[in-house]
Amino acid sequence: MPSRGVWDLSALALAALFCVANAANAADEAPAPASAHPVRARPLASRQLVDEIAAEDRRLFEIVFDRCDADELATMLVDDFEFYHDKSGLIAATPQQFVDNVRSGCDARTKGTNIRARREPVEGTMAVYALKDYGAIQTGSHRFYGIEPGKPDVLRETGRLFHLWKLEAGRWKLARVFRYDHRPAE
Repeated sequence: MPSRGVWDLSALALAALFCVANAANAADEAPAPASAHPVRARPLASRQLVDEIAAEDRRLFEIVFDRCDADELATMLVDDFEFYHDKSGLIAATPQQFVDNVRSGCDARTKGTNIRARREPVEGTMAVYALKDYGAIQTGSHRFYGIEPGKPDVLRETGRLFHLWKLEAGRWKLARVFRYDHRPAE
């Protein structure tokens, strides 16, 4: 029976032959020309798309903050909706969970245990990016104010958003929400 050193040398020789054979085959194949893999521009967001997403953004926050209309909110969400928040993690893994969260928050606000709030987008920060055959991405910054009767609104925090919107049967629906970079007002 050959010694371990002979087996090691044989394995090394086979590996070297394999590498040489593959290098020879690779040399025979010319690399694909750059034109075979052209770089294409992304789909651009039209003025109409930006306006539509801006309108949906206003509608979303009006429904949640001003009207507390959880039933209408449910019509704005896709079936596999998810919401992530930097301060709370995964807030909702289903549309129903998010609707229930909003309904609960509105009930607490009515009872006086939650402060009433107002959301204000930061002018000039919203950007919309078209997603071919799906919808759009919306990014931006916003401010949140605490509202108390008879007092001026108080800036409480700022944050950023990333929303994924899906165009479903001609209607915009919210698919993913990412809220992050929240900072207390200074």
